[in-house]
Amino acid sequence: MKLKILTILAASLTFSTGASAVTNLIDNGDFSTPFSFNSNPYGYATDYNQVTYPNSNSMVPESTIAIGANPILNHNSFVNIPGSNNMLLVNGATGGDDKAVLTYTSNALVAGSYVFSASVMNICCNPTFGGGNSPSQLLFQISQNGGSTWDNIASYTTNPSLPDAGILNSLNSPFVALSAFVFRIIDAKTDAGGNDFAIDNLSIQAAAVPGPIVGAGLPGLLMALGGLVALSRRRRSKGAIA
Repeated sequence: MKLKILTILAASLTFSTGASAVTNLIDNGDFSTPFSFNSNPYGYATDYNQVTYPNSNSMVPESTIAIGANPILNHNSFVNIPGSNNMLLVNGATGGDDKAVLTYTSNALVAGSYVFSASVMNICCNPTFGGGNSPSQLLFQISQNGGSTWDNIASYTTNPSLPDAGILNSLNSPFVALSAFVFRIIDAKTDAGGNDFAIDNLSIQAAAVPGPIVGAGLPGLLMALGGLVALSRRRRSKGAIA
C-alpha cells in the first residue's frame, strides 16, 4: 500500500525548471544575413534609401541605410569598427515626416505579452569629423490597426557628448499587444549633422511564463516524501502504544 501511495505521489508531482524556451519572432533580427529591402525576404520594409555595402561614402546623403559591419566603409566620417558583425547602418533622415527606418510584418506577431530587446550604436563619428553631432532618438513602435496609429514600446537616445560612438548599447522592454500588430522603428530627430546610428539584435519574444509549480519540482517531491514517511512513522508509533 505504501509503495502504491509513493508511486501515485511521484507521478502527480510536476518537475519544472521554471522557464520555457522562447523564440525570436523577428526573423534575421541580427542582420547576420544581408538582404535587399526591395525583395522583402523576411517581412521588412523601409522608407529609407538602401545602398550596398561596402560602398565608400555611399551613406553621405541623409536617409540612407546599409547592412554591414564597419560603418566607415560606407561613410568616411563614421566610426571604424573592424570585424564581421553585421548591423543595420543608418544615416538619419531629415524632414520630420516619421520615415520608418524599418517596418516588420509577420503572421507571428499576434496578441500576447512580449519582451522587446535591441542593441543600438551611435556611429558618428571618427576623430576626423569636425561638424555638428546631434543625437538620434529612436522610437520602437507597434501598430494594432494597420498603421493608422502607433504606440511606443521602447525608445533610445544616443549621447554624442559622452562620447558613445562605436559602443553597442542594449535595451529591453516588456509590452502587451491586444491584437495582431506590426513593428517599426523611426528616428524622431531630423538633424543633418550627426544623427547617425546602427541597430542590431532586434528581438520580440513571448514573455517567459514560469513552468508548473505543482510539487515545486524535485525539492517539492523530497519534501512530500519526507512528510509521508513521517506520517507513516506516527501511525506505527500509535499502533504500538495501543
